[in-house]
Amino acid sequence: MQALLGHSRIETTARYIAVAPATIGKTASPLDQLWKPAKRKPAKGKRAKS
Repeated sequence: MQALLGHSRIETTARYIAVAPATIGKTASPLDQLWKPAKRKPAKGKRAKS
């Protein structure tokens, strides 16, 4: 975990891990966005279809 986070000191990693379980469980991974289709905005000057 220390190497993954890029920490040189284990104390820093321990601080993050102590807080991490609840926070990580609620946080969406940016990688999850790769599998979702992009939302497209309507072109300027055109209305979105209802």
